[in-house]
Amino acid sequence: MAQERPGNTEVPRSGVSEDTPLVTYDIEPTPEASWAGRKWWRLPMLGLGGAVVLAAVWTTALELGTPTVGETLQAAQQARDQSDLTAMQHHLDVLAAGAMDTASISELARYHALSGDWIWLRQKWLDISDQRNFERIASNYNRAEDLGLRLDAVREERWAMASIAIESFDTTMMLLERMHDAESDDAAMYRRNRVRRAWLEAVPHGAADWEQHLTSYRDDAVTSLEDMAWAMQRLARARIEGGRNQEAARLLHADLRRLEGRSIERNVRAPMGGLLVLLARCERDLGRYEEAERVLTMALDACPKASTERGDALVLQGELLAAHGLLEAAVEQFDLALIETPASASNMPALLHRGELRSMLGDHAGAMADFSQVVHLLETQRTHPDVDLRRVEGVLMDRSESAMLQNHLSESLAIAQLAWELHREGDPPGPVANAVALAAGQLAQDAGSRLQAATDRMGMHDASEVAKLRTRTISLHKRAAQASRAAANWWYDLPDEQERWRAALADIGRHEDAAGRTSEAIDAYQNAVDASIEMDPHRVELMYSLGQCLQVECRFEEAMKWYQRIISERPGSPAATRSHVPLSRCYEALGRVDDAWIELQRIVEGAGVLTPEAADHRRALLELGGLGYRTGRYMESLPWLDAFLAREADEARVIEAQLLVSGCARGAARTVEMELIDGSPRSAGQCVELESLRHDLLLRALEASTIVERATINPVTRNEVDLRRRALVDHGDTAWDLGLWPDAIRAYEQVARDYPDHPVSMHALVQVASAWIELGDRDRAETAHQRALRRLESMPDSNLAAMDSLLDREVWDRWMRVMPVEATLATGEEQ
Repeated sequence: MAQERPGNTEVPRSGVSEDTPLVTYDIEPTPEASWAGRKWWRLPMLGLGGAVVLAAVWTTALELGTPTVGETLQAAQQARDQSDLTAMQHHLDVLAAGAMDTASISELARYHALSGDWIWLRQKWLDISDQRNFERIASNYNRAEDLGLRLDAVREERWAMASIAIESFDTTMMLLERMHDAESDDAAMYRRNRVRRAWLEAVPHGAADWEQHLTSYRDDAVTSLEDMAWAMQRLARARIEGGRNQEAARLLHADLRRLEGRSIERNVRAPMGGLLVLLARCERDLGRYEEAERVLTMALDACPKASTERGDALVLQGELLAAHGLLEAAVEQFDLALIETPASASNMPALLHRGELRSMLGDHAGAMADFSQVVHLLETQRTHPDVDLRRVEGVLMDRSESAMLQNHLSESLAIAQLAWELHREGDPPGPVANAVALAAGQLAQDAGSRLQAATDRMGMHDASEVAKLRTRTISLHKRAAQASRAAANWWYDLPDEQERWRAALADIGRHEDAAGRTSEAIDAYQNAVDASIEMDPHRVELMYSLGQCLQVECRFEEAMKWYQRIISERPGSPAATRSHVPLSRCYEALGRVDDAWIELQRIVEGAGVLTPEAADHRRALLELGGLGYRTGRYMESLPWLDAFLAREADEARVIEAQLLVSGCARGAARTVEMELIDGSPRSAGQCVELESLRHDLLLRALEASTIVERATINPVTRNEVDLRRRALVDHGDTAWDLGLWPDAIRAYEQVARDYPDHPVSMHALVQVASAWIELGDRDRAETAHQRALRRLESMPDSNLAAMDSLLDREVWDRWMRVMPVEATLATGEEQ
């Protein structure tokens, strides 16, 4: 019978390439093995080489006399008995290469049994434990029995252990019954005892008759005291985990007496430390703290040094101290547990509890160190009955929430991140992802506020500081968006969490928008709107945010549709009242200025739901004035700006409106001036009336710019600096138009001094020269002209290329050098 050898890289040979197929002695190759043969291209080459070697060996064997199958099996068995696994494998390889074609049934059975032996021994030698190898061990022993070979006690134990490893418990029970029936000496009893304990360790405590089986194992006469104590502890833990503390405490007392009696019979000291620790825990959970402390004292005397039981006792003492509010003493107790039992599994609860208390005491760095170590131990498969992923996650989430409530946002985010890392293989649970999103979002908001303040500080902000804050703000918003997306994915499939799912979708959009990733924000807001129900009060706000993002992306037609939809569907909502101004801006961006004007005028005239006292009504008034200024409707804008000023109390917005009044009044004055000089026939009275109107408008502009100057005399923010500069220029230009040359010179000189690097200082110096010409002082005019030339030479190219520069360097230079200083010197603005 030909034997095929599937590849098996789980148990590598000593001295041979790990890619070489190993004998596992199944009749047919497994699917995994066939795939491995296709996957590893080197295997065919190695197989070909092995075939050549085997052919040479076979030829030599024919010349010297080929050993029989039985002789080869005997040689393999002798190599096994001598612990020469390499020689054993060689003999089995020879058989697998084709010699088994002539084997008898009994020889084939021995072949499979020896194959199971080799894989078992090889795993033990290399100290590895691979489930596929256990499957092959069980398969080989099972085949050997099917072929008529009666396995000895050693092989039965190996087969049973392999069946436990692959959770084939029916086979385990069959072998245990066989081992029980065949017990003949102490060695056989202890062998069966080992299998029973391994089986009981593998079977979950919720399985049928599990407690009965464990009790039977505990009471078996051949069970050692250590195994007996282990069984008692497993029973007690199952009761404690099931909330049966009263029952667990009562039965622990009985078990302690039972164990003590068995120890007297055998004249051996009973391992009672672990049971006493569990009893103390039950007493603690039942609120009997004094009794718990008394039992713990006994437990510490009974536990061996540096044992897990002693570590658990010390940890429980720390928990009792913490329950009494003695947090610092509890931390010291956990320190002691870590020092006295450095290699114990009790390190995990000690670290977890110490980190929790350190967090409560404000030692966030120490808490993070402890929590990080616990997470690392979990990742390295370290276990403890009291510390699992759920328990660690619960502590981390509690401390993250507490840190957030105390406004320790960085610590809150760091701890939530650790909870996230517990779920490396996929998205974390929704609450964990949401905790990360909340902490990162709040930190991003704070960083954004600091960024705005740093950007606004005049002459005080450091460019590197601003860059760092901007990078941090964006990074935090991206992290919050990522976490919100993970939370949304988690809650999507939970029918009771649809509200939180929709909220997470909205948070994705908010954070993506704040991070400057407007396209991603649009998708998120669209998903959130689609997921919301018609009567959802948050739906209209999502629609507004979607419109805002579309407007930022210059998708004005789409943005307009959302604004119009908001206004028509929810006309009285705050989002609807805020939509009129951005809607008008979309009209303006598309060149539909008249539609923009009509939209705003309709609102301020009372066609909508807004009353004159409403903030959005005032906002529309200001926007209408700004639109008129931008589109040359100066005279029409002034009444709306006056209406705004009559109602607005906010100083910053008043200053903004006054600057618009200055610009509109000057623009209207120039329009009147153009009418006076356009050549149309007019009476003297009409001309006087127009001139009077022009003069009044200029006086109004001068008054408005003066108000802005006085309000920004000590500018703090960048916006205030910009407002003051524009007001000074407006003041100078208006004074120029009024022929108030000294006043114009004063304003222009102020601009030249305060804003030497701004392109407007060039315009100011040129106007100073022109004003001195008007006053007849050519020397001072020449001086101002030379100052303008020097200013042009020192002005950075980037400043002259800015959007608010009147002319570029080449035009300024050519104009300044060819234009004489005389009465006809034109202003920069006129040019």
